[in-house]
Amino acid sequence: MVRLRVLGQLASSVGDAPVELGTFLQRAVIARLVAGSGHIVSADRFIEDL
Repeated sequence: MVRLRVLGQLASSVGDAPVELGTFLQRAVIARLVAGSGHIVSADRFIEDL
């Protein structure tokens, strides 16, 4: 099971093992997708938000 924690510092894990989320920009993209609550995020919206 993959888990994303978004309250506080963004973090993830697979099972009980922590997973590195990459650079600041990569984490920002993941956070933006999570904030979209499963909705499609257009490229224009990504550019505006990031």
